[in-house]
Amino acid sequence: MASDVIINQSKFSFIYQLHSSPSMATWKAYDVKAKKNVVITSPKAVKLKNGMWAVQGKSPLTGNKVTRIVGKTKPSV
Repeated sequence: MASDVIINQSKFSFIYQLHSSPSMATWKAYDVKAKKNVVITSPKAVKLKNGMWAVQGKSPLTGNKVTRIVGKTKPSV
């Protein structure tokens, strides 16, 4: 029961982070080179071959391309 509360709180905080800034959402992705999650700079919505949508951009730490798969509906970037 307590784990459900923690999971719901983390989902809420993530949703709040996405909708806290009205002009642009903050997207995070895992940077393999830096071995940590980073905020995606200059995010773009791209459609993958399998029909799923993703947000791609640059890592501010290393400059590598990072990708976060978001689902079947187009994200608002």
